[in-house]
Amino acid sequence: MTAVSGVLLAGGRGLRFRGDKRMARVRGIPLLAWTAALLGSVADDVVVVTRDEAGLRGRWHYVRDEILDRGPMCGLLTGLRAVRGERALVLAVDMPLVTVDFLKYLVEASTEADITLPRWERIEPLVGVYSRTCIPPLAASLEEGRDSLVDFVQSTALRVRFIGEEEIRRFDEPRRLFFNINAPEDVETAEVLLGGRK
Repeated sequence: MTAVSGVLLAGGRGLRFRGDKRMARVRGIPLLAWTAALLGSVADDVVVVTRDEAGLRGRWHYVRDEILDRGPMCGLLTGLRAVRGERALVLAVDMPLVTVDFLKYLVEASTEADITLPRWERIEPLVGVYSRTCIPPLAASLEEGRDSLVDFVQSTALRVRFIGEEEIRRFDEPRRLFFNINAPEDVETAEVLLGGRK
């Protein structure tokens, strides 16, 4: 297995969730602990980027988002600056149905690229592998007021590798694999989808 760090993006305000979605429980486990453990199954070290805490707790290193309320691009930049490795496996805290096997596949597929992301009906910028070579162009984009990760990926001069739908389906149905929790009722949906997984 290729060495890689992990970045868990957990700095959102959770406005649609109407509360701290990081603490929502999936199968009795807080979402933050669930998704951090997914990353920890693959990555050598895991940095949790959050809006309100910093320091070391348990296996995870918490860092405060450098720029609040500018979206996941800022969290990604903060995380890439904090990890030990040259590449980081990135996951959003609200995506509990991504599988360890798929994350391992992403890492193995990323060795020749600066950015490796799934792409089916849409690009999934919050589950992928980003190299630390992304730091300068990410910082430049944010300074210019551009904070869309999808736009960044589509316009960058960096080497981008997309994992296509056929590859994705080897692991699971994309709608299930990339299901994300935005509202309280989505927690129940996630439980149902987990129950139906082969």
